[in-house]
Amino acid sequence: MRAVKNDAVVVEPGLKDALDEIEGPIAFFDLETLGLAIPRWDGTRPWDPVPLQASVHREQRGKRVHRSFLARPDDQDPRVALSEFLTEELSGAKTIFVWNASFELRCLRRMGEAVPALQKPMAKLSARLVDLLPLVRAHVYHPGFGGSFGFKRVAPALAPEVAYGALHVQGGADASAVLFRLWTKVLPAAEVEAQRQHLLEYCGLDTLAMVHIWRALQELAMAPKTSASRRRPRRRAACPYA
Repeated sequence: MRAVKNDAVVVEPGLKDALDEIEGPIAFFDLETLGLAIPRWDGTRPWDPVPLQASVHREQRGKRVHRSFLARPDDQDPRVALSEFLTEELSGAKTIFVWNASFELRCLRRMGEAVPALQKPMAKLSARLVDLLPLVRAHVYHPGFGGSFGFKRVAPALAPEVAYGALHVQGGADASAVLFRLWTKVLPAAEVEAQRQHLLEYCGLDTLAMVHIWRALQELAMAPKTSASRRRPRRRAACPYA
């Protein structure tokens, strides 16, 4: 109510202390999944969401590094290759930020249950996941959230440079639909690589958006504490996904 009434960002006490508890190095991680009516991989049931795509953003030697993974329909078991990608790209990160961690935790657990060789590496990754959503929900409210803490509301409000409008894939449902068309091979061959690129752009922007949310939280925590409410951040130019 305060945020809407004053048209300002409300920052609750304790944000800086909460951020200080986060241990680096930090990485940002997102998954996209596909559920098929007819299971294709061991240990899956009809409509089980199987991770086929991942994006990782992290800081390395003072530079932002982005890596992505997108399986192909002919891969024998994409979960094995995905596990190898995540183990390598997230190595060294003591905190792995995700948004709404229950989804990624469930995916990693199911990967370990379905493929026993993946159980230990997936458990190690799961132990380092930190949910960015409750950190925002407990300490920050922006009028641009519009009463929701959904990612597509929070990201553009706290990080105005994040823009999904120009993307061909703009949400998880769109991503699942494109993955379905790729895996059922209904797309003309000439369109496959373009659709893969659309998926990579979308998933990459999700993790980049988390990077900018994290930086926005740091800026809000360090702002002068003359008032519980802060002015809205100015809108900046949209940034590329990587």
